[in-house]
Amino acid sequence: MNDDDILGIFNKLGLSYLQAKAYLALVKCGSRPTTIGNLSKLSNIVRQDLYRILPTLQKMGLVEKILSNPMLYQALSLQIGLSKLMAEKKIEFNKTQEMAISLIDTFQTNENRNDIEDSEQFIILSEVKSFIEKIKKEIAASECSIDFLYKTNRFSILSFYNIGLIEKAAKKGVKIRILLRDKIADVTKLRSIIALGKMNGVEIRFSEEIPVGGLAIFDNKRIFFRIANTIGDALCTKNFNTVKLGSVFFEKMWNEAHILIPQKKGAHAN
Repeated sequence: MNDDDILGIFNKLGLSYLQAKAYLALVKCGSRPTTIGNLSKLSNIVRQDLYRILPTLQKMGLVEKILSNPMLYQALSLQIGLSKLMAEKKIEFNKTQEMAISLIDTFQTNENRNDIEDSEQFIILSEVKSFIEKIKKEIAASECSIDFLYKTNRFSILSFYNIGLIEKAAKKGVKIRILLRDKIADVTKLRSIIALGKMNGVEIRFSEEIPVGGLAIFDNKRIFFRIANTIGDALCTKNFNTVKLGSVFFEKMWNEAHILIPQKKGAHAN
C-alpha cells in the first residue's frame, strides 16, 4: 500500500489532506519525536500550515506535544490513531443516522397530512412511466374493487406491465371488472386478455358503444381519466363527486356491455 492509499484512508476517516500528510509523516518517525522544522521537510508542508494543523491533531488525540526546546511532536501509534478515528466516525455516523430517521419520520408525517389535505385535488400525469407506476401502486393498494374501461389495445399495454399485480389482487378477493371498447373479434385475438378473463375474480365485458377513451376506478375512491391520445396522459383524483360520476358512468356501460367469458361457478357476478 503506497502513501496515496494511506492518505485516502485517513481522508475517509475524517482527516483533511494536509492533516493526513502531517500525521503520516509523524507515524513514520515511529517513537522518535521530531521538530516542526524536520516535520516540514518530511511532510513537504510549510511551517505556517503545521502550526495550524498540529494543535488540531492534538485535540483529536492523534499527536502528542513534548515540552522541550525546541518543541517536539510525536504521533500515537497507528493502531491507536486509527481506532480513535474509526470511533469518531462511528459516533458521527450514528448521529447522522438518527437525524436521517428523524427526517424520514418528519416527511412521512407531512406526506400523511398532505394525503388528507390534498385528497380532493386533481393531479395530471403526463409521462408514461409515472402513469404506469401510479397504476401499479393503486392496484397493489386496492382492497375491494378495481374497474377498468379502455380500448383493447391500450388496455393490453396497461395489463402487460401489471398482469402480476392484477392476479395478486384477484387472489386476495378484489373484484376486478374490465370493460373493453372494441369489437369481439379485436378483443378475442389477444391472448393476454383471454388469460385475464379466465382468472377467478376477474370479469371482462366488451362494447362498441362506449364514448370515452379510458378510465380506472379503485375501491370506488380513486379514479384515473385518460385525457389525451397517449397512454400516459391522465388525470387522477380522490374527489368524491368525480369518483361517483365515473362510477355511475361505468356501471351504466357495464350493464349494457356483452360478456366476453362466462364466469366460472363461484366467481363474482354483477
